Amino acid sequence: MSGYQFIHLETYSNHTSKSGKASMHSIVNEAMRVDDCCPHVFQPQTPEILFGLDPRKLPDIALARSLKARDKQGRRIRNDAPLLLAGVISIPAESDLDFKKFLSLSLAFLKRTYSKNLASAVLHLDEEHPHLHFYAVPSLKDGGFSMAEIHPGIRARNECQGKGYSKKANAYKQAMRGYQDSFYAQVGSEIGMTRLGPKVQRLTRKQWKAQQAQAKAFSAKHSELTRKQRIISKAQKFIDTTKKEIQQREIELTQIEKAVFFQNKEKKKNAYLRKRLSAAEKELAHLAEHAEGLELKNSNFLQELKKLRRNNKSYQQKFDAMAYKLSLKDEYILQLKQKLRDNNYEKANSTYASNSYSY
Repeated sequence: MSGYQFIHLETYSNHTSKSGKASMHSIVNEAMRVDDCCPHVFQPQTPEILFGLDPRKLPDIALARSLKARDKQGRRIRNDAPLLLAGVISIPAESDLDFKKFLSLSLAFLKRTYSKNLASAVLHLDEEHPHLHFYAVPSLKDGGFSMAEIHPGIRARNECQGKGYSKKANAYKQAMRGYQDSFYAQVGSEIGMTRLGPKVQRLTRKQWKAQQAQAKAFSAKHSELTRKQRIISKAQKFIDTTKKEIQQREIELTQIEKAVFFQNKEKKKNAYLRKRLSAAEKELAHLAEHAEGLELKNSNFLQELKKLRRNNKSYQQKFDAMAYKLSLKDEYILQLKQKLRDNNYEKANSTYASNSYSY
């Protein structure tokens, strides 16, 4: 069972009204399960704050803003003026809907709808139907403080140009229907809930069951379309990124092609290299036909090369030995020449000495 959507808004002032409507202090204490403030709950449980502040802090914030505010005539806000907006979003206890998705979509709806004015969201699981309480406080804007800022019905009623209670009341109702439609578009339809209940539509049980099944099927189809849309969006992003890269490369290539150096030098070089490449490819094709013979010749060549290297090494050793011997011979010859010069010198001296003596 999926059930139908339920979202409701109320406004609260700083004091209990003459008709007995609770003050904003009472309503936040009830939400936080303060002792003696929730007699309708059999076994109160501590609620979970899903967003924002502890609701018990909000009355002081709202009151402080209202005390600073003034109307167009410079007057203070009335004592019975609404200061705090409170709402409830509920899901049937017997529903088989995705509860986590319900909470996620509901919080997203509240954040989009109230933006910075959304002050708190609290989850209750200790009553018959699980539900979410949310609270919003008007801003202190340009010295003004008005519930019309965050309540669609009050805003439409204040902006209604027609005179008379009926026209303003109709404007209020139309705005609240629009609010419900917005919630259905963003939350109810996403999880398979119907916009209205069977009593409001005056449906039989069979018709109600059929409408629920249709809503659930619509939700499943919507989820599938959303999933496919995400895939398409992801693919589109990839395509866009690739297009940008290609465009960037085209720009770079265009800039290169426009360069004078590339046009005059690189094109000629490219043509030359292409000719060389073509010739090399032809030569490679020719060599491929004789691959086996070339492999054999290559093997013989390697063996011959090894042999030549061995012989070269042997010849080098012999050459080194001969060079060493020649160096020894050259050294010996130099020694002999030096000895011969020394002997001739001694003979010359002895001859000179004997001739001198004879005189």
